Amino acid sequence: MLKFKKTDHTILMGDFNFTEHVSDSPSPESNILIHGKELKAWSKVKDTLHLSEIEQPTHTHFFIAKQTTNNRTSRIDRIYISHSLAELELTPASTYTQHLEHNPLDRHKHEHTTNYNKQTSDHLPVTLMFSKKNINTKNTKRIPDWVANDKQAINLIREKWEPNKHTDPYDNIREFKKTIKATYKTIRRQRSKQKTTRQTKAQEFTQAMKLLKQCTKTEPNKTTIDMIIDNSPKLQDKIMFSNDKTIDTKQLQLHINSMIIDHEIDRDTQTEELPESTSPKFNNELTTNYQRLKEKLPRQRAYLKRLRAKKHKNRQMTR
Repeated sequence: MLKFKKTDHTILMGDFNFTEHVSDSPSPESNILIHGKELKAWSKVKDTLHLSEIEQPTHTHFFIAKQTTNNRTSRIDRIYISHSLAELELTPASTYTQHLEHNPLDRHKHEHTTNYNKQTSDHLPVTLMFSKKNINTKNTKRIPDWVANDKQAINLIREKWEPNKHTDPYDNIREFKKTIKATYKTIRRQRSKQKTTRQTKAQEFTQAMKLLKQCTKTEPNKTTIDMIIDNSPKLQDKIMFSNDKTIDTKQLQLHINSMIIDHEIDRDTQTEELPESTSPKFNNELTTNYQRLKEKLPRQRAYLKRLRAKKHKNRQMTR
């Protein structure tokens, strides 16, 4: 493998018959867990070819023995690629085990019967997939998560929102949403006055990714490249035009890699509206902005008992 010719990209996949981690092995004492000289040799191959694994957690090999105590599974089917961090930001890669119409365990179940099919594998197939990532810098109508935990926003909502203002509960919900949107616009206007014109790390990262995407096209648009560089002069020395009309992006990719590794990128562009002293803490709670705001409000609300498809005059809503 060390004698392989270096190409733009290398993809290495298959049944490796060894594991690199205990979690991928049948047991910590398993003889397929690589170590010692073999581990050093394998590490040298990965370093030489710039390989890194695109992991998926599922064990892919199933060995069923006559003695149940000897049954074992392992993750020996893996995929390694040589793409840089910058390239993976542009085209994210993922691996997964595909759905099968047959069960790999059937191979062992029918091994000693006439129904035994030798073509049935005791391995699960692993698939590598690349997906395009759209870099959209346009403002969206989505309210950022930090609004739900912002004290100023919560106080403004309590001041503006009138619970049970309407007899129709759906009208109350619409009123509640309008109040949240109006509150966000108010806070945004207030903090936009304090906003400086300096380019943020998020904007710098976006421009760098735009430039990389344009330069790696089959037919790069020089006008677009010049426009990107005009907006971000720091990127001018990150690319080089060759005599054969190709563009060298090594320095640009190193620049993007360093921003990713150093955690200098603020992925939520909305946080630039906040001063550093009040920058919110982000979390991975799977709750909506509205739900978190509702938790701050009084809970003395009756449950909805009946729904009506049409509005009628002089009617009473049962809740």
